[in-house]
Order: sequence, then structure tokens, then C-alpha cells
Amino acid sequence: MSTETAINILIIEDIKADVLMIERHLRRNDIAARCIWAASAAEISNALERGGLDLILSDYNVPGLDFQENLARIQKRFPDLPVILISGSIGEEEAVEMLKLGAWDFVLKGNLARLVSSIQRALTEVSERRALRRAEEGLRLSEERFQLAMCGANDGLWDWDLKSNQVYFSPRWKAMLGYGEAELQASPFTWVNLLHPDDRLPTQKRMGDFLKGEEDRIELEFRMRHKDGSDRCIRAPAFLTRDAQGRPERLVGTHVDVTELRRNEASLRQAAAVFTTTLEAVFVTDSAGIILAVNPAFSLISEYPEAEMVSQPLSLLQSGRDDPALYPAIWREVEASGAWQGEVSCRRRGGDVFPAWMSIALVGAATSEAVNYVGVFTDLSRLKQSEAMLQHLAHHDPLTDLPNRTLLHLRLEHVLDRARRDEKRCAVLLLDLDHFRVVNESLGHGAGDEVLQIAVNRLRDRARQADTLARHGGDEFVVVLEDVPYADDAATVAGSMIEHLAAPCRLNNGQEICIGASVGISLFPDDGDSAEQLIQHAGSAVSQAKGEGRNTYRFYTRSLTDEARRRLDMEAGLRRALEQGEFILHYQPLVSLTDLRVEGVEALVRWQPPGMELIPPYQFISLAEETGLIIPLGDWVLREACGQMKRWLDQGLRIDKVAVNLSPQQFRLANLKERVRDILQESGLPPPCLELELTESTIMARGDAAEGQMAGLKNQGIQLAIDDFGTGYSSLANLRRFPLDKLKIDQSFVRDIPADPAAMEITATIIAMAKNLRLAVLAEGVETTAQLDFLTGRGCDSCQGYLYSRPLAADAFMEWMGGGVRKS
Repeated sequence: MSTETAINILIIEDIKADVLMIERHLRRNDIAARCIWAASAAEISNALERGGLDLILSDYNVPGLDFQENLARIQKRFPDLPVILISGSIGEEEAVEMLKLGAWDFVLKGNLARLVSSIQRALTEVSERRALRRAEEGLRLSEERFQLAMCGANDGLWDWDLKSNQVYFSPRWKAMLGYGEAELQASPFTWVNLLHPDDRLPTQKRMGDFLKGEEDRIELEFRMRHKDGSDRCIRAPAFLTRDAQGRPERLVGTHVDVTELRRNEASLRQAAAVFTTTLEAVFVTDSAGIILAVNPAFSLISEYPEAEMVSQPLSLLQSGRDDPALYPAIWREVEASGAWQGEVSCRRRGGDVFPAWMSIALVGAATSEAVNYVGVFTDLSRLKQSEAMLQHLAHHDPLTDLPNRTLLHLRLEHVLDRARRDEKRCAVLLLDLDHFRVVNESLGHGAGDEVLQIAVNRLRDRARQADTLARHGGDEFVVVLEDVPYADDAATVAGSMIEHLAAPCRLNNGQEICIGASVGISLFPDDGDSAEQLIQHAGSAVSQAKGEGRNTYRFYTRSLTDEARRRLDMEAGLRRALEQGEFILHYQPLVSLTDLRVEGVEALVRWQPPGMELIPPYQFISLAEETGLIIPLGDWVLREACGQMKRWLDQGLRIDKVAVNLSPQQFRLANLKERVRDILQESGLPPPCLELELTESTIMARGDAAEGQMAGLKNQGIQLAIDDFGTGYSSLANLRRFPLDKLKIDQSFVRDIPADPAAMEITATIIAMAKNLRLAVLAEGVETTAQLDFLTGRGCDSCQGYLYSRPLAADAFMEWMGGGVRKS
């Protein structure tokens, strides 16, 4: 719906965000509106005093205000000003009560889809009511004027002598057009000049034809200009007298001002159109309640043809389901106050019962006896259905039709109340689908929705009738188990659901997939006393299940909560550390095994909170990955490492490169090449002096996209190395297509040399295959001379490890370099 002119809307609301939401919704639906925000009684009163309002949208729960009192005051002062209740918390029964008290409609804040139609309907109804009253007022005025006319005619007389061409205009004729006795000449031209320009020629032609004809009587109707510039509608009956030869001699007539009559007729036509076309049922009865007239909408809603209803009692519509005392009370109220409105049950001609909102008003005469009753009613069936649907949508997930989080909490609290009363145990199972994100990213959200629906059907198969299955959000579901005597009972249900979900399923596109799930279990009263606590603790347990391999279940323990709180504290600390610069870099030498020269350093990040011990990366890097903080942290590490390397080169330090690790999230950035280029330009470090290290799992997870990402870096002159080789799922054969310069053997293989022959064999094989692919080889974690001798003998190019040096701060590294390369 769009409005041609702006409407004035008063929004009674205490939350500005909700006001902005309503204004945004109106703009999106092309509603031109000037919205006034009021949050107090004084602001409401000021807005009403200024006037000009077309509509009021009012929240139910505004602090310091009572909706019912506001509604009553507004109805008393402005009975035609629509008040629409818009709320996010009011229940169905309260909303219906407000509608009964005079609210025009009810719209939920959580679903504003009905707001536009509700506003349209309210404005249309206001227009129709006002039009109907105007028509009634016009009819009343017309009747009064008719009575005055009957008491004594007050027409203007004119007499035209056709032979002398003189015209007599009576004083009333002149006064009718606003002129005094001596202001108009006694000439036909006076009459012609006073005719409306559009009516002048047609009227003169009719008059000329009449004078040439045989008729002796004529009645004309035309418009004449009043002295004040307004137009008057004039009815002019006249008769012609003739001389002895039958020639026209004299034309005498009167002017009757029918301006108001024509206006009233137009109003009556408008009222009749409103009566005929309005979508609300309208009926008129006599004082005994016998129907005199109905409009087409009445027949459409009630299914009774007009001919069948006329002369029938209005009670024919009663359904028999209302309280028998209701209808006598209605008529008493109408007699006492002149009107009544409220909800009643009506019966259609076919027998269907429907709810209706009915208004009945008394149309009185000059005496105290009633002449007629006029009533209007609206079929509330669709409104009731919409309210029921809205109530359902407010508490159910639209995709799965499961209870949503709000209804889940309500039901769980009821279960806990019963469990407390009966001293029984219950359980909360939180299920999280494993790898669901992969389905969305690889097959699309449509396939993801289909997987969710399949999962819900399988969970329903395993849930008992008394259990509650709800969607907690995303790919998380909650099952509430009542009456669980033993913890093993909950585990049995969880295991059954996991097993049933794991069976392969085929999507509509033919794709076959398997759905896995991790389940966390919390028990009442063991693990919590409220719905919030039990769901939270089940969430902690599901995190443990995912951390221990997925596709399994775990029970909640107190340590899980403590761990979650530590993670929250750690995340807050990481954000603060980034803002306050609490990170530092340590540098571990990369030693060439051919000439024992330090060929470079690897930059390793450390966290140094003020006044606390240094925090190693294994305690915070994984959390930084999960929270996305690894992106700004990675940028800082790269910028700091490049800047330090440039300073060392300027100081004459003879090392070739600085190695920096790239996280998986950094490697997925579409603008990674540009970010690295900008940092190199900012620091002034030549690109060949930078070596970026990627784990093999990071490379292989990107698939074909990894090749293009690495080529973009390589084309800048940057060196690329694969870190922790041997711990992932790739092979040297797969790595041939990537533009790599170096392969770093993971320290888990080096650590077991020479005690483990298998580790020695794997290490030797990696070195040999890397040589065949013309890749430099570096061994990590070298700590003993025996490890060094083995690697040197197998042709390894370089190493790093505690045998030479731990990671050092920049100043400490410079001191170490001054002493020459030596074993620790």
C-alpha cells in the first residue's frame, strides 16, 4: 500500500529502537507518514492538543502509562481516531480484551507484516464513518430546509416584458444573489451576465428555442454567480403569455435556490455508495428490532439474501452460543447510552458460527421514542485465524514447526515445576549437528534446510510422546526428557538419537549425505535448578563431546563451566591485548647445516600482559582463530616482523629472511595478496626477505583456490614454506602443483630420532622426496647432537631448535648473534 499524501501517526512507545523499526517498516511499504514519538502522558497530551493526527500506534507496556486509560481518554475526545495496539509481549486474551475495549486492531512487533493492511483498513473505516455522518447531517439539513420551505415559499420572482424588453426582478430575486434593491438594472442582459460562463450559451439556446416554439411552460436549471463570487444552483420554472395574435408577450417565472439541495443530493449519493460498497455489514432496524434494510456486505457475510432478511428479526443471526443474558444487556446499554459495541457469535445461513465485532447505535426522533437502530458488524474469523497463526509463529520455528527458544523455556520451566513437586529427575539434551556448516557452504542453504527437516523427523522418531523437542537455533536442538530415574536413561536416548541420525539420507538433488550429531546432557536437579542453567550446562557438555571426536554424547561436569568462563576471560583479554599492544615477537634462528650460518629467523608471537608471566601461543592462538581475532593479530605480527627485519638489515645484520606463520583464516582472505603487499611497502622490506609459512592442512583445505592464492604471493617475490609437514593428510605428490620453496619437517618426527627407527625412516624419506622436487628442507625441534648428525647425514638443508637457541626477544637475538653460532 502506498499513500499519496503523508499521514500523521502518533507512536506511543518507550523504546526508540522499536519506533525506528516501525518507521522503517512504513517506509519500506511506501507509507508516507509523519511519525510523532510519545513516551509519557505529557507528550501524548501535547500531541493530541496539537491535533491533525490520522492514526495512533500504541505499545501495551509503556512504563508509567496504562493502555486502557489512554484508550478511554482518546476515544472520548476523538472517537474517530484509530488506535492500533502494537506489542511484542501481550498475550492473545489480553489483546482480544483491548479490541473489545475499542482498540481498532492488534499487531505483533515480531511480525509487522499485518501493520500496513491494518493501517489501511483503519484509515478506510475512518473515512467511511465520516462520510456516513456527513451524509446523515446533510439529510437532516435538507429535511429542515424542506420544512421551512413548506412553511412559506421564499422564491425570487422575475417578469420579462418581451415587447419593451424590460425585466422586473423582485427584491428576493436580487437578495438571493447578494444584491440590494438598486444594484441591478432591469434588463435581460443582467440575467445573462449573471449566468455561469459554462451555462450561458446552453441556457440562452434553450430559452430562444422555447420562445420560438409552441410550448407555454418551461423549467430551466443553471448556475448563477453570487455577488461574493460563489456559484448558486437555480431552478427556474416559467410560463409564457401571448397576445391576441398568439405572439409571445410576457414571460414570468421564479428563481428557486437549489444549491443546498444539490449538495445534499450529492452527499446522499455518496452515503448510498458507502452503504452499498463498504466491506462491513450494515443493517437498519425499527424500534422492535425488525430489519428494514441491509447492504450487500451483510448478505455476503451472513449468506442471507436481502429479500430474505428484510422484515425478519435481527435475532435470526444469533448463534445460541453466547450467554443468554448478553442480548438483553446490549439493548439496555443502547437505550441508556445510545450505542453499544462488542464481540458476539453469529450464525450464517448455512449454519456456520463466526465471531463478529458489532456496533449498534440508536437513531432518535424529537421525542424520546426511538425511530431506528443502525448496526455495523465485521467478520472476525480471519482476524482470529491470523491471531492464532501469529501466536503459533511467535512460539514455533517456521522451518521445522518445532517449539522455538521462547516456548522451550516455558515448557522446560513447567517440567521443572512438576519435577520439584513430584521429587523426580529430568534431563536436557542439547544436540548439535556435526559439520552442518559444510553442508551450507558446499550445497547451499536450501540443502541445509532440507537436512534440518530430515534431522527433525528422525529426532521425532526417537523422542517419547511426553518429551519436548525444540529448535534452539541454527543446527541446535533441545530434547527435554521428563521422569528420568537414572542418568543411563538419558544416555540411552542420546545414543539412540545419534545412531538414528547417522543413517545416510538422500536429498532432493540426489546428493547422499550422513548427518552426525554431538549431544550434551544435563540433569535436574544434579546440574542446575532453572531452565537457563540446564540448557547452558548441556551446551558446555556438547562442546566437550565435539572436542572429543564428535558423533558422541557427554554429561555436564562443573569443570566444563569453569573452562567456559576461562575461555570468556581469555577472549576479553585478547581483545584488550590487541587494543593496548600487549603482544611481542620472539625470534628463533634458522641455522644452515652446510655452513652453520644463521640464514634467517622465525617470528613467534607471545602475549605479555602487564605484571604477569609471558603467555605462550598454544594457550591463545586456537581461541584467536575461533573468535576471528587472528586476523588483526596476524596483521600485527606480519607488520612487526617485517619492520624488525628491515631495521636489522639497515644495521648490517647478515641474515636472509624472516619467516612468519599464516593462519588458516588469513589464508582464506580474498585480499591477502594486497594486505601483504601493503605491509611490505610500509616497512620497506624487500619481498624475497619474507618467508610465509603455511601448514599442509591449511593448503589442502582450500583446494584449487590455494594454488591461485599462493601464486599471487609468489609473484610478488615472497618465499613460501609448508610448515609441520607430515601431520596433515597431504602428500609430496599433491604438493607438486603448489609454488613452494621450502618444506619444514614436523618436530614430532625429529623428537624420536634416533630412538625410533620408524621416525628416522620417515624423516629420511621426506628429505629425499623433497630433494627430488627441488624443495629446501628444514627440520624443526632439533635438540640433540644425535638428531643434528642424522639430519646432516641425510642431506637436510637447515634446522631450528633448542640445540642452538630458544626463541629470543629482538635485543636478545642481537646479543646471541654477536657471540656466533654455537650449540647450547
